[in-house]
Amino acid sequence: MASLLAVSLDLDEVHHHLSIHGLGEPQRGATLEVRAAFRFALPRALAFARDAGLPLTLFVVADDLRDPFVRDMLRAAAREGHVVESHSASHPYDLLARSADERWREIASSLDAIEAALGRRPVGFRAPGYLVDDALFDLLERAGMAFDASVLPCPLYFAAKAVVRGWLVARGRPSASSGGGLRMALCPRTPYRPGNAFHRPGSRSFVELPMAVTPRARLPLIGTLVGAAPEAVARRLARTVSRDDFVGLELHAMDFLEASDPTVGPLVGHQPELRRPVSRRLASITAFTSELRSCGFAPATLEEAARVVSARLPAPR
Repeated sequence: MASLLAVSLDLDEVHHHLSIHGLGEPQRGATLEVRAAFRFALPRALAFARDAGLPLTLFVVADDLRDPFVRDMLRAAAREGHVVESHSASHPYDLLARSADERWREIASSLDAIEAALGRRPVGFRAPGYLVDDALFDLLERAGMAFDASVLPCPLYFAAKAVVRGWLVARGRPSASSGGGLRMALCPRTPYRPGNAFHRPGSRSFVELPMAVTPRARLPLIGTLVGAAPEAVARRLARTVSRDDFVGLELHAMDFLEASDPTVGPLVGHQPELRRPVSRRLASITAFTSELRSCGFAPATLEEAARVVSARLPAPR
């Protein structure tokens, strides 16, 4: 059976990134009016997907669906074969600090809103900030999810995140992002059925589809790194995971935005993606996916990958 390549896109708006960098949300109204993630990033991502012959899994913050423009864009994407899954209702970075009822509302209301707007109920979830715990997985199981795709098993990422959060606090710019991630960094780097402890294989009813990391150093093979690499290096990075049965390449709307796009300017100097023109970033991302395709990887949505993975793993008890 062919190995699978699944490319996902988190459609986080600009104000979420402002809050990560401790820049506050003074422009939130403006960012939501412009909606750079949907007006600029998503069309570029869809063009990339057409050229590469790849279906995208779009992780959407359900509150954004209140905008008719967003609904129209996502319906058009669905007609092209892309699939919309849940990225929570409002994208709270402190989701794990919320009560069980608040967590449940973030999950359940997002599923209801996406189904009402697009006519398909999501079967997958990605947590804000890539942070999950056992109690959150209990709720995903209760919601009937087929898969979660939140795990980034990369110690370097969470160590760097902790350093940056501390630096921002020292400068009087506390980040909205949450700490943690030690157990996340210990998760398997290949798909698994989580157990009662989310970072260990077990017998839950859904599967975990981790974001790609390299086998030894566990470097994060996400858009930020792949898009920053020269094309030849991007191809070498792809070859490090060419023996895997599944590669999940996670991209953000930010990977498809230019520094000159409306509302993006305040992030220049803070978001590393914006240091390189989007055309060069996409050339490197295309080199990465093309290399995997040449190694025999078949393109798939995360929903399709979850079905294949679930059939390969022991059945839940």
